[in-house]
Amino acid sequence: MGFTKLDEGILQSSIMAEDSDTFKVWITLLATCKEDGIAHCSAVFLSSICRLPQERINEILDKFEKPDPDSRSTTKKGCRLKRVNGGYEIINYFKYRESALRRSEAERKRLYRQQLRKSKRPDMSGQCPDSSASASVYASSSLNIDINKEEERINIEEIKRGWNEFAGQHNLATVSKIDQKSERGRHLEARMAEKDWDFKKLLEIIGESSFLLGKKGKEPFFVTFDWLLWPGNYRRTMDGNYKDRVGKDMGGVQEWYEKEKAKEKEEREHE
Repeated sequence: MGFTKLDEGILQSSIMAEDSDTFKVWITLLATCKEDGIAHCSAVFLSSICRLPQERINEILDKFEKPDPDSRSTTKKGCRLKRVNGGYEIINYFKYRESALRRSEAERKRLYRQQLRKSKRPDMSGQCPDSSASASVYASSSLNIDINKEEERINIEEIKRGWNEFAGQHNLATVSKIDQKSERGRHLEARMAEKDWDFKKLLEIIGESSFLLGKKGKEPFFVTFDWLLWPGNYRRTMDGNYKDRVGKDMGGVQEWYEKEKAKEKEEREHE
């Protein structure tokens, strides 16, 4: 079984207006859903778990695959489900999972700060004021450093998770680890320091590029996480150099790509 964080938005969802059978099947699908957004199960499985006749399960699944006129989402006209190999794809899984995880991370940060603040107690040992004051300043300084390090670590984990989810959707290579002391970690920190750093926007730009997603050229190029972190690659991507353009002649993509590779090699040699 998978694990899905429920977004509180479900309380305003049209699913709440459905009958108990339909709601039970929907919650079962969410609980079965894996990180790829797919509930790897069959109608027979759902019938067994939900204790409903298979005919009723098929009726409910058909309803989920059709447009919902009362849905708040315009994605695929409000359809909740799509039948795929191995099970059923939850249409808005990644959208609501990201929202729930974002709130969860924010709450975790808040609790972490609260815990650190509680650990900073008044000095009751009877030490001289100067010594106590110095200790207090040191504790406060250490506290801020610890919080900054923790927040930076959380940000990096969020970026890794976001990239891997995006990569899974577009058949790109995922990343297993981001060590802050490694070349990958150093390059990521440098990019995060850029004034216009916006990871969500960066993914949107990549999603609008057939070239970066390996859909153009005789020898398709698939963008990687490490490739994006190089200064020149990141800047050209953010500037929209790789976006698809209506009416653009794509016949010379391979030649253009070779020039880009040469530029990248030159940049690496000068770093």
